[in-house]
Amino acid sequence: MNAHRTERRTHPMIGTAATILALLAVTPASFGQNNDDGGVLPALHGTGGTLGVQAPSTVSVACEIEDIGDLAGGQATLRLGGATGIAASTEPDGAMILSGGESLRADVSEDAIALQGSATLALPEQFEVTFEAPQDSVHRTSWIVLHSAEQTLDELLAGEATPLALIHVGPIDGFDVAAFQALVSQEAGDMPGLAVSWVLGSVDSAGAVHLSGVKVPTDGGLLEVVAR
Repeated sequence: MNAHRTERRTHPMIGTAATILALLAVTPASFGQNNDDGGVLPALHGTGGTLGVQAPSTVSVACEIEDIGDLAGGQATLRLGGATGIAASTEPDGAMILSGGESLRADVSEDAIALQGSATLALPEQFEVTFEAPQDSVHRTSWIVLHSAEQTLDELLAGEATPLALIHVGPIDGFDVAAFQALVSQEAGDMPGLAVSWVLGSVDSAGAVHLSGVKVPTDGGLLEVVAR
């Protein structure tokens, strides 16, 4: 994906799209080192599908959690600040995190939950949700992409989707997912059927290439997250 220029193709609102991408690209929220302590004991609640009374700091999930522990340093991470527990939900429509076709890996600490994998997300207002670039990266960059909402984030990352517009942002440490969603809604809410995805690309110390990102539909709805 060559991202050193904004690409414009035939679309009735492509001029507006370029303006939206420019606004998004000049306001990336960067984050420094995370303060997660790998020695903090994890907490997993609601195993076996029983939810019970859910505390405000608990994240409800309707998918399998593969591992609880250290995450891969070469992969991006979805971090939910303020969340301290995971509850298995028997009601997928009410869950904050739904499966994206694969199990998730989680690291639960005293003040945050970090996730890797693929999922759809109903953005929880009570948590500070950030998407963080891989810690193990020798090269890093990012793009903001406007594309059809019918195209999945996996298709976009695999090169199977054709962007309507694309702008190169450059290397960032991460971004505030709620702020990104709010900006997309504010600037592109009148463009139904489209989505804006923020894609992170990196090369880890072993030479492996990683593409991850967050897809936000312009007309609301669930977010798609790929962190792998």
